[in-house]
Amino acid sequence: MHYGFFGLLKPPFEPPENPEHFFEGGNRREILESILFGLNQVECIFLLGNPGSGKSTLIRSLKLRIGTSLNIFHAKESLESWRTETSRLVDSLGGNSQKNSLIASLDELQNEKVELTQKSRDVILMLEGFEDESDKIWQQISIFIGICKKLNGTLKIILIGKDSILNRVNMPPDLATYKFHLEELEQNESMNYIRHKIELAGGENLKIFKNQAIEKIVSLSNGSPQMLDHLCQRSLESAFIKKEKIVTNDHVNNVGNFDHSNLLYEFFSGNQKTMQMEQKSYLAISATGFVFFGVAIYALISNISDDINQRQYLEIDNNIETVVSLAIADKEKTALPLQDANELGKSIITDQMDKKTEGNSLLDDRLLQTLNFLGKADGSEFSVQLLGGADMSVLRRQMIEISTLINIDQIFAFRTLAQNKPYISILYGNFKTLDAAKKAIDALPKKLKTNRPYLRTTKGIKAEIKANSPYLKP
Repeated sequence: MHYGFFGLLKPPFEPPENPEHFFEGGNRREILESILFGLNQVECIFLLGNPGSGKSTLIRSLKLRIGTSLNIFHAKESLESWRTETSRLVDSLGGNSQKNSLIASLDELQNEKVELTQKSRDVILMLEGFEDESDKIWQQISIFIGICKKLNGTLKIILIGKDSILNRVNMPPDLATYKFHLEELEQNESMNYIRHKIELAGGENLKIFKNQAIEKIVSLSNGSPQMLDHLCQRSLESAFIKKEKIVTNDHVNNVGNFDHSNLLYEFFSGNQKTMQMEQKSYLAISATGFVFFGVAIYALISNISDDINQRQYLEIDNNIETVVSLAIADKEKTALPLQDANELGKSIITDQMDKKTEGNSLLDDRLLQTLNFLGKADGSEFSVQLLGGADMSVLRRQMIEISTLINIDQIFAFRTLAQNKPYISILYGNFKTLDAAKKAIDALPKKLKTNRPYLRTTKGIKAEIKANSPYLKP
């Protein structure tokens, strides 16, 4: 197919040539930033998700962000890749894969029988798609995990695969882990994904796809980025065959006549170039249909879970942090004198204190202190955005780790929305001048620079809180 026929400069629905162009919607950007942060804190990280959810794409962007600061060994889906990458890893750590077996080399490292040679850069072992491998392979993976602590942070491991990977790991109970799950995209995020891919290819989605066609593709995809790529690609091919430059519902309908067993077989097999499936047995068709049913149930449960989370977030009765955001927004909206606005915030908080049953955590305290910080700001000051996220358990842990690196009194946090979902942004400092803020970024510990902190003005922060305040109210 000639993509120039549609006014495109390159194929739109293939993995991006530049890993920086990966789609950040859903929880993808948050997970990328959290993994980068976690590499400085823990020995083992899990990246989980259903087939086609975009794990490989995120890992490509992660490797780009890491650059040459860490030595990466990436084994993916095959025993040959496993043997090659683990042998290289063992050699880089001071072992001898040419002389010893992998097990013997790991034993030497585990029992400190060899002197580590990897001093300039730490090592990351990425293991992708091994959840269905033999018990023998997983015994070796468990040994790698077990020696992480003995290597004093020299070795980090990222395990990438389906949720079932957690059942294969023999994890020491004291080994800290981060677990992240790539969710399927919601409807609006799926539409943004299609738009993102077309724009990267040099086109405009409305000039290539009719809205109804996009809606149908999104509905069939169940929020899977890989399935979105597959359906869009096939629909483009259908339009190209008919020499029609706009994809309509008819072209989408022509994709295998919506033979869902065919589409899902191609999708989960990972072979997007395959155009047909030979249906040789009733068992194969039934199994594929069962997978489709499972994906639909998963999507339904995810939507229900998201709705519950949203409702919990909007509950103000027991949420003192939300009151902080509302008090700031109310102060901006009503233009009360600063003293009166502060008193308003204090009175609201006092009213809610009796309802808060849990003790304030470090994160809760910084959310509260942000009211004073922004209440005194005239909008000309600068602050540094360190990171953000939606997972409260991860954020609370990150706050504890940050407190060991810099003065916690200079850390602030506020509730906002990202991709129409609840989100908390973590800030550092209150700087009067741009030059002072830039110097503060340069002086940050290396571990905090990994997330690429950037400058923000207090005016912009207050405007963001004000804009999102209607969605924070009950």
